Amino acid sequence: MTDRGRLEPRLAFYARHQELIEEWLGVRGDFRRRANKFYRKLPIRGPAETKLEEGQHKARGREWRWVSIEKADGVWKGAALRLEWNDKTTFATGHLRIGIWIGDYEGEEGLPALNELSNSLHTHDPEMGWKGDGSRPWLIYLDRDQMPRPREEYWNDLGGFGSELATFVSERWGTLAKALDALFNERA
Repeated sequence: MTDRGRLEPRLAFYARHQELIEEWLGVRGDFRRRANKFYRKLPIRGPAETKLEEGQHKARGREWRWVSIEKADGVWKGAALRLEWNDKTTFATGHLRIGIWIGDYEGEEGLPALNELSNSLHTHDPEMGWKGDGSRPWLIYLDRDQMPRPREEYWNDLGGFGSELATFVSERWGTLAKALDALFNERA
């Protein structure tokens, strides 16, 4: 406040437009729900002999959602390829991650081999920019800043953006699935 009792300009703007601002803030939840549906329905192709699943859990005060694939025969022992987002994620902002999820991995004996796999992917595919140190729950991953971004006025072509993102995820999952198959087949 100034000494004459007036609101500073940004607060005065809010006071003048409060009703409209509050109405627009109400749209945010609808927008996030639409983004959640978008990610759940991406036309992702999993490698052969895999099953596609989706789920959610609560952690750190947020709802986390994912689409993941696992080997149908259980060969990966609970390791999975996952695309994950949370309840605050929209098309262009918020958490979005793909990679190898080992949060449900069965047993400790294979973890050194999984760490070697993580190191191998970092070494042999450095331009991809894989993150992760081989620890749980994400063995190796890519964040939103390494994925295709929506273009200007993406809301006019969600199908185009969805196809681009689904192709990106499917290709990365294919690479990671081959690496997991090789690892678990050599250990069999």
